[in-house]
Amino acid sequence: MTLTVRPAAFDDVAGLCELLNAVDLAEIGRPETDPHTVESDLRRPGVDLARDSWVGVDGDGRFVAYGLLWDVAGGERIDVDLYTLPDEDAAAGGCWS
Repeated sequence: MTLTVRPAAFDDVAGLCELLNAVDLAEIGRPETDPHTVESDLRRPGVDLARDSWVGVDGDGRFVAYGLLWDVAGGERIDVDLYTLPDEDAAAGGCWS
């Protein structure tokens, strides 16, 4: 499988929403993520998408992994969200190295 890893962009909202809803289905049995939530996360204060985000896209253009980190406490605590499609954990592992 070909996997491209790059920073997230605002143009990715629809693809990221699809990925996150697939994760929602696996975790809680229903999609729960909307585009507004994804865009709000990408716009968190202090987030530099080039430095603080990762998107894994397979050869078919499907989003298989996503990560975002942010500083919520001025350097005292860094939070990170990491997601992979349930059937792509092994392939998406390259995103986190």
